Amino acid sequence: MKKYIYPIITGISFGLIGVLIRLINNEVPIMTVISLRTIIGFLFFLLVIPRIDKNYLKITKKDIFNFAIIGVLLAFSMTLFQRAFLSAPVSNVEFLFSIDVIIIGALSFIFLREKITAREVITVIIAMIGIYVMNPFYGSYVEGNLLAIMSAVFFSIVIVYMRYIDKTHSISTIFWIFMFSALALSPFPFIYGLGNISEVWYYILTLGILCTGIAYLSMTYALEKLKAEDVSITLIIFEPLTAVILSIFLLAEFPEKTILIGGLLLLLAAVVFETRNKELQKA
Repeated sequence: MKKYIYPIITGISFGLIGVLIRLINNEVPIMTVISLRTIIGFLFFLLVIPRIDKNYLKITKKDIFNFAIIGVLLAFSMTLFQRAFLSAPVSNVEFLFSIDVIIIGALSFIFLREKITAREVITVIIAMIGIYVMNPFYGSYVEGNLLAIMSAVFFSIVIVYMRYIDKTHSISTIFWIFMFSALALSPFPFIYGLGNISEVWYYILTLGILCTGIAYLSMTYALEKLKAEDVSITLIIFEPLTAVILSIFLLAEFPEKTILIGGLLLLLAAVVFETRNKELQKA
């Protein structure tokens, strides 16, 4: 059970993101927040990773090209995800992002020629019912809902591309990916300014250190000690659970009944999908 502490830490840390974005409350331009979070996270890796992996700088030119692509795609995903919290409730964004597991399966079928089973078809049907119940394309939060879905799409592309080039979430991989993400996002503080950063600097620091540096480092350790499917299932459970609970207590934001029911169906579909992958690994 102790080995599950790493994915639990990651899930809780990721679940904090939406609440922190809302607590910042536009005191700092959102693009500046996203940029500073990524840069602080990268600086954390720059301080920690050389002490863990002495060979983190040993990569090929081809690796640099691939990491650059992944870094930029991840920057897009993080940008869309964090912007979504300003246009929709935390629960909407978290639940809708969970469809990334289904999208990864679909992209893997198309581009990696992975097989689709009857169980996967059922999970897609459950997910579609969940989306229908949530009805994210109607109402006051359409923009935020769409941003959450688009973020899930970009994140899914990142994961499938990493599978395609046969790369995992190793410590050195995370370092290089975030270096390129930080570079891609670095101009925005100069473009949008720092706003009233003195009022909310501790939230931004938490986003960078806890929700990025510690979160991704914990996920890397988790993937070394557990199967990827076990890590994914743990994140699917703890990230939205943390986000919903904290949004209730810190933001007084209660999810609507349709959002809660639809969101739980999406989580169920994601867990069933990952459980199927776990069974395939055992076969």
